[in-house]
Amino acid sequence: MLHNIHLYFDVLEWRQSVREERKKKYRGRGLNLVARATNVRDIRLINMPEKLRDLEFHLTVVEGTPVLVSGEPFEDGIGIIILHQCEPARDDLPEIEAMVTGWFYVESDLYQELWQQVLTDNYSSSRMELEAGPFGFDMMEWTWDPATQAQLNVQYAAFDFVRSKRKEPPPLKKGLFS
Repeated sequence: MLHNIHLYFDVLEWRQSVREERKKKYRGRGLNLVARATNVRDIRLINMPEKLRDLEFHLTVVEGTPVLVSGEPFEDGIGIIILHQCEPARDDLPEIEAMVTGWFYVESDLYQELWQQVLTDNYSSSRMELEAGPFGFDMMEWTWDPATQAQLNVQYAAFDFVRSKRKEPPPLKKGLFS
């Protein structure tokens, strides 16, 4: 049986970019992130030694309405995530670790707010929640089989920017001789 589940992440890195291209296909702002899952539940990757929590997620946040590369509406959610298996070292190329890549769309007003939060950099940590699937469920654990389900659909995305209040130093105590 296949299900969508909520995944929780610590965002390790944000990258903002501004692009210009003559054909205007990739013109505009870019917002990318690297994150690691923090779920208590562990998702077993079929025929892979890694667990999902061991992998980095390299994701792109896209502004606008979800569309496919062909320009047609993407009707299966707001984006996709794709599991890439480890590539062993060969010739002059180093080993490439297993990872998850993907993209998802957010509406323009939310994209602007997200861009501003990252730009301001006035937070101690940021977290992300995605609802994605379909994941399998087998023998009391969640599974992802990249051989039969190379990509999963993202249905929902949310971000939290955590700000720590600075504590005021305690007032100096006045002693007997001060």
